[in-house]
Amino acid sequence: MQMLVVVLFVMVQPSESLTILQVEKDLRNHVDALSTQKQKRLQQLRQRLQVDEQLCASLGTTQFHIPSSCVVPTEQQLADFDKHIQELEAEKV
Repeated sequence: MQMLVVVLFVMVQPSESLTILQVEKDLRNHVDALSTQKQKRLQQLRQRLQVDEQLCASLGTTQFHIPSSCVVPTEQQLADFDKHIQELEAEKV
């Protein structure tokens, strides 16, 4: 779970008033939610990369740069990628 927290840039603070079983259940639910979020972001990234590759090939421009250290893109990186794609689509017209 700690890896998902670091990769997705989120914080986890279990409550001190919960029993061990409740904490475990909450953490498992949180891990499931983080895993889902990770898969969603990776799917969005794959879709954007495909569109970007097609647009850049037809326009003869360079593709959007995703840092190699980026395992899972942040929401901001995805938004920046969307802006890049919109600019390419406007240029194509």
